[in-house]
Amino acid sequence: MFKKRLVVFVSLVLVGMLAVACGQKEETITYEDGSTYVGVVKDGKANGEGTWSNEDGGKYVGGFKDDLFEGKGSLTWGLGYRYNEKYEGDFVAGKYNGQGTWSNADGETYVGGFKDDVFDGEGTFTSVTGDVYVGGFKDGMFDGKGVQTFADGVSKYEGDFVGNMFSGQGTFTYAIGGNYTGSWEYSMYNGQGTLTNFDGSVQKGIWENNKLVTPE
Repeated sequence: MFKKRLVVFVSLVLVGMLAVACGQKEETITYEDGSTYVGVVKDGKANGEGTWSNEDGGKYVGGFKDDLFEGKGSLTWGLGYRYNEKYEGDFVAGKYNGQGTWSNADGETYVGGFKDDVFDGEGTFTSVTGDVYVGGFKDGMFDGKGVQTFADGVSKYEGDFVGNMFSGQGTFTYAIGGNYTGSWEYSMYNGQGTLTNFDGSVQKGIWENNKLVTPE
């Protein structure tokens, strides 16, 4: 038992000596807004691993560079800005950048790419109603190729998105049966397409705002 305690003691001493040798002292910084940082300080700023917190209950644990969140980290916002929003993943210059997992107080979740605090790249978004979108994102919106499955588990759109809307080529499958395959704009049938109704009847031709204007 004595030998085990001695080994642990020597290990702790060595870790402490290494931290000092690397110049990684744990210090506390209090910012003008009342928030605080506890961790590695270099050149008077948060640089390295540490913990930031504020009076509203916000807390971040992870990497820092020049007082900004940097590298891997976990952030929970408190009662103020971005109420109870949570993010865990990559940070660059204080913002969500790279891959991460996000959720908010309403129950919405997102897993995937981020750019400057918004969804960007490939990802999966689940709404508070249970709708799930898997595909491309741009500037925080559905954009590119994707699949949106609605809460009933049957209704589904698969195809092109622009600005959260069905736009381009795609197929919508209805819960009551039937589907539409063709051109979309503003989430409506626009252009060449084929609608198969739940009773098996088919309407085909040129559509304008969900109306068949030139049947074939």
